[in-house]
Amino acid sequence: MGRMAREMLRMTDPKATYFADKMDTWYNNRTFDEIIDSKVFTKLQNAVGTFGLSGLDRLFCFMMVRELQSFVKMLKSMVADEPTKNMLNAVFKNLNPLKAEPINATKLYAQAVQKSSRLWPPVLEIILNVGQRQLLRRQIANELRSSCRFDSKFLASCLDTFNQSILTDIQAHYSDPSLPYPGEDNPLLSELTSYLETAGIHNPLTKIYITPNKSDGLALILFIFTLAHLPKLQYMRSLNGFVGKKGVETFDGVALVIGMVTILHQYHTESTEMYLSFCAQYIRSMVVTAASSKDKQPDLPADTISLLVFLEEFVRYGEHSPQILEGKVPPYVLDEFRHNISRGTLPTGK
Repeated sequence: MGRMAREMLRMTDPKATYFADKMDTWYNNRTFDEIIDSKVFTKLQNAVGTFGLSGLDRLFCFMMVRELQSFVKMLKSMVADEPTKNMLNAVFKNLNPLKAEPINATKLYAQAVQKSSRLWPPVLEIILNVGQRQLLRRQIANELRSSCRFDSKFLASCLDTFNQSILTDIQAHYSDPSLPYPGEDNPLLSELTSYLETAGIHNPLTKIYITPNKSDGLALILFIFTLAHLPKLQYMRSLNGFVGKKGVETFDGVALVIGMVTILHQYHTESTEMYLSFCAQYIRSMVVTAASSKDKQPDLPADTISLLVFLEEFVRYGEHSPQILEGKVPPYVLDEFRHNISRGTLPTGK
């Protein structure tokens, strides 16, 4: 099982492949040859069975937990490092309040990216690894779910209905604490979770794997990290996602987005809110700068478009409400961006 997991990780290396979400397929990032598609997971299940595929999923889960724990340790060392701490405090001070646009925004953001450049190689490695493992887990869950619904449709329906009823009861308990709720000594939730994961009735991207302590610098660090790496990506219409630009360090844009979603999901929701606020402030600042420039520029600068594409993917994979962006980014900016997306007039790759 370990050799199988390592081989799949090698074949879907996010620095050598791109994942096309609409086709559930990994492609070579140089030749665009097909590497792995959904049929491979069907063949895997035929070879090792449901419990073998479930065990492979559990192994990827443990690998990802190790990566997340490494990220938490790295984050602590970053915040404890005095030069890094001073740099983050200075950037945070200049960006506050987040509802207003900072002075000399273009210069401020460029300096933040330049001063923090030495921090990103290990961070990128972990985020891509987390995203890669999450993509594999999602594909495995899709195969387990399809198999369960075809081979044991009554079991699938029973588990799905039971899960929905438990969620409804839990939501009712939070609305009215007098209503019953499974206690810590009640094995109901843990056993139901085991059944659901084996049947593939779960979304790995929205699960909580670790419970780290609150980190005040997380949102700002990931925001600057995003600004540093978006210029290396371009939107490709044929894949409906990001791919690496030629001549620069290439990596899978989907793995990057999913890795960011997963890491932020391990922390309190206020970290995600603050991260999106930083991104929205950047978008507003770039739009204002472009509008006030004497040079003739497009209504939406290229960096702004890239970040908007990234945030749309972030919201979609994280299953956030679309309104989470509409409350932070001016409506006319989102309307123009989505209009250009629907018409296919965004600057893209092939």
